[in-house]
Amino acid sequence: MQIDFDWLESELDSPLSKGERKALQDVIEVMFVSEGMTIIHQNSTPEALYLLQSGNVEVHGRNMNGHDVVLSRNSRLKVLGEISFFSGGPTSASVIADHPCILYKIGRDAFEGLMQAQPSLVMKLFSLIVRNMGEVIVRQDAKMRS
Repeated sequence: MQIDFDWLESELDSPLSKGERKALQDVIEVMFVSEGMTIIHQNSTPEALYLLQSGNVEVHGRNMNGHDVVLSRNSRLKVLGEISFFSGGPTSASVIADHPCILYKIGRDAFEGLMQAQPSLVMKLFSLIVRNMGEVIVRQDAKMRS
């Protein structure tokens, strides 16, 4: 599978130069995930950052009684695993494909290489990550208020 650069530029809200496209081709692993497959396991070591190009996921966690609960069913999530990826701590939830998904996986070493070689591209990615986190917080706040 190829990287959909039109989609990626739309999500980044910025055009990509030829050099940035080449850098992303070198570090992104395009993955197809079938419905029901676990993308991220709760309490695992963060290995990668995922961009959800298409499909839908459910985010699962454990409640205070230790029971598995669905924390979010959302097709609008675009970045997965970012908190543990950057904190280095264990993943706080499991992410399971609710429908078939296409994901762009960027490993930790690859991301660190991008930080050195393509800082302007990394800033575009950070902007997407922060916007995604903000949308998640706003939705969770609205849920709590209703």
